[in-house]
Amino acid sequence: SLLQRACASTYRKYALSARAPRASHPPAISAKSPHRGGVCFVASARVRFDIQKVCPQRPRASRLASARDIGEKSAPGRRLLRCFSARALRHTESMPSAPRASHPSAISAKSPHRVGACFVASARVPYLPHLAIPSSILVALHGARWGSVDALNKENMRMKVLVIGGAGYIGSHVALELMEAGHEVVVYDNLSSGTRDNLFDGERFIEGDIMDAGLLTTTLAEGYDGVIHLAAFKAAGESMTAPEKYASNNISGTINILNAMCAAGTKRIVFSSSAAVYGEPEYLPVDEKHPTRPENFYGFTKLEVERFLVWYDKLKGIRYSALRYFNAAGYDVRGRVKSREQNPANLLPVIMEAAAGLRAELRIFGDDYQTPDGTGVRDYVHVNDLAAAHVAALERMASTDESLIVNLGSEAGLSVLEIVEAARRITGKPIPLRIEGRRAGDPAGLVASSALAAEKLGWKARHSDVDSLVSSSWNVYKN
Repeated sequence: SLLQRACASTYRKYALSARAPRASHPPAISAKSPHRGGVCFVASARVRFDIQKVCPQRPRASRLASARDIGEKSAPGRRLLRCFSARALRHTESMPSAPRASHPSAISAKSPHRVGACFVASARVPYLPHLAIPSSILVALHGARWGSVDALNKENMRMKVLVIGGAGYIGSHVALELMEAGHEVVVYDNLSSGTRDNLFDGERFIEGDIMDAGLLTTTLAEGYDGVIHLAAFKAAGESMTAPEKYASNNISGTINILNAMCAAGTKRIVFSSSAAVYGEPEYLPVDEKHPTRPENFYGFTKLEVERFLVWYDKLKGIRYSALRYFNAAGYDVRGRVKSREQNPANLLPVIMEAAAGLRAELRIFGDDYQTPDGTGVRDYVHVNDLAAAHVAALERMASTDESLIVNLGSEAGLSVLEIVEAARRITGKPIPLRIEGRRAGDPAGLVASSALAAEKLGWKARHSDVDSLVSSSWNVYKN
């Protein structure tokens, strides 16, 4: 059982009997509160509890999960007592005056002794359990098995996630990251560019296309906590000669996903967007406030999907995180993803194919840009860094119920020739190249500002230096 109501405007005493509310009871206070100091989680069906003994001062204002049962406005005060379901515990903040997340007094979700567990993470009050908790509850704590809060985090924030495009290059890394975070993963992929070699133990696989609206609806009807959508055609040059292909798959296919989510009641989606929505930069680094004027049709399709997401958020309550990543590159730094990308269009895998003898030469489109060496400058971000951002974005939506558009980049520009020279050095291969004319729609340079990702997601590129990008790729291609 769970003492759940606190910080209510009425602020009355609660004496819980043996038939106290369950952990899933609707009046549980939401983790969305901006005031997360002084959190007390108490689960005990065997004691009577007087709220004033734990929080003698009136609690701080908070956002409550159930306005109907508790009320939107609560009395302000200097500290907040929040008693809520174990699922929300993951989002509390532990501060210097309180036990850290690994403190032994955080009970493990796997413990069979869950009668009387107290977890305190306070940003503003000292942690004195012998003073803060009545002796009757301390008695109930006796004999409980204490463990790391990490187990509690994984167990109670576990989500079932549909990864559309999860057998592809980026999707396979995202699926691995999700499973490492403790989530259940179902991969939905038509294998047009992905492979079965990119499927891993612990995943379930559904072979399907996003143009199959019926299969999407049937699949999502199984019940999912979120969707990660990475299924799109992405060759900027091809998009300028075959716009109908990109409009049908990238735009109409995404609408099929959104409509299936509406039918199933799935309320969260992480969308693989692109820095191509910006077009030629007016200033560098490019932040999220930069004008969006895509110069190729691929970028246009990504921007149109973002606009659909805004409307589905407003009209259907589907929260979204649109991740505008710059140039994805590299392979899993731990070597778990070994399947080469099929028909690659991005620079680094093409360089690797040339180094491995899988293509005769590397074609460079344009060496007369206004850049130091005349070739295009791009912001390359490691695929492991991108995967971590997808998981962070999904978990943020679960805790805040807010949508987000954010850049993902390394904040460092590398020219085409700089990448080629690094590849020659690391692989020991000559990598022949041929200079051709510019491609339509290619800007001279594009470098990200990822400050918003750091602020909202706690994210930073950690593996995106040129040597990590090239060496992790060469480990896949050299054999």
